[in-house]
Amino acid sequence: PREIELVLIAWFLLVGGYAAGSFARAAARSRGITRRRMTAVAIGSVTFIAAIVLVLVGALVESEATSVIGQLLALASAIAFFLGFAPPGWIRRAWREPDLREFLQRSIHLASLTDERKAIMDLQSAVADTFGATGAAIGVADPNRRVLRYARRTGEWLESPYDAFIGGRAFTQQRRIVTHDAPGEDPENASTYQEVAAHTVIAAPITLEDRHIGVLTVFASRAPIFIEDDMWLLDLIADQTGVLLEARALNAEEASLQSREEAAHLKEEFLSAAAHDLRTPLTVVLGQAELLERRAARNPTAPVDAAGIARIAREARRLRDLVSQLLDVQRLEKGA
Repeated sequence: PREIELVLIAWFLLVGGYAAGSFARAAARSRGITRRRMTAVAIGSVTFIAAIVLVLVGALVESEATSVIGQLLALASAIAFFLGFAPPGWIRRAWREPDLREFLQRSIHLASLTDERKAIMDLQSAVADTFGATGAAIGVADPNRRVLRYARRTGEWLESPYDAFIGGRAFTQQRRIVTHDAPGEDPENASTYQEVAAHTVIAAPITLEDRHIGVLTVFASRAPIFIEDDMWLLDLIADQTGVLLEARALNAEEASLQSREEAAHLKEEFLSAAAHDLRTPLTVVLGQAELLERRAARNPTAPVDAAGIARIAREARRLRDLVSQLLDVQRLEKGA
C-alpha cells in the first residue's frame, strides 16, 4: 500500500540520515587516514539511503528513471563502503602519505633545537596531531640510570623506571602494546592516565640499529576505529622519531665538540697573552737586578738605589698577580 511505502521512505530517511550524520561527525573528529575512511563510509551511507529511497519512490510513482538512478547510487555506495571498510593496500599508502609528509615537515627542524625539552614537547604535539589523538608521550632512555625521561608541560622532567607505565612495558618487552582500558590494566598509575584522559593507549619502542632509544606512546579518550592503520603508522613514526632523537644527540655532541675546540683555542690565546705579559715585568726585574748587582760590585759602599728597589718590588707584584690569575684559570677548568 502507498501509505506503507511512505512510512518506509520516512523510516529510511530518518534512520539512514542519522547513521550518515554519525559517520560524518566521526570523520570530522578524526584525522589522517581514519578521517578519509570515515568520510568514505559517510558517503556510502548517504548514497545507500538515497538508493533505497529512490527505489521506493520509483515503485511508488512507477518510474524506471528513478530505478536506474537508484541502482547507480547503490553501486556508488558499494564502492564507498569498500574504500571505507576494506581499502586496498595502495589506497591506504596513498592516504597515509599526506600525514607522513606533514609530520616530517613539522618535526624535521626539531633535530637542531638546543632546548631538548622543547624539542620533545613539539615532537609529541606533532605525533598527537598526526594520529588525531588526545596526546602523545616520548620517553627517552637513560641506560646509565635505567630510567625513561618524559618532558612535562610544567617544565620539568618526569623520570620513571624502565617498566613503569604501559609505555615502559613496551620498551622493556620491545614490542607494541595496545590497551583499551589503561587505568584498569595499570592501576598503579591510574591517576596519571585519568589526568590526561588516556583511556586507550598504544605504545611502541623506539629502536635504531639495535639501540634502544626510548618509547613512543599515543593515548586517546576513546578507542580508534581503525586500529590496524594506527599500528602501522605508529611503527613508522616511532622509527622516524628515533632518527630525529639520534640526530639531536649527534648535533648536541657536535656542539659540545665545537665548544671544547673554542675553549681550547681561547685557552691557547690566553696562555700566549699571559706569557707575553709575564715576560714584560720579568724583563724589568732582571734588568734592574743586574744593574744593582753591577753597581754593588763596582762600589759596595755606594748608597742604596731606592728607586731601583721599588721598581723591582712593583714588577714582582705584577708577576705575582699574573701567576695568581693563571692559577685561577686552572681552578676554573677543574670546577673549583
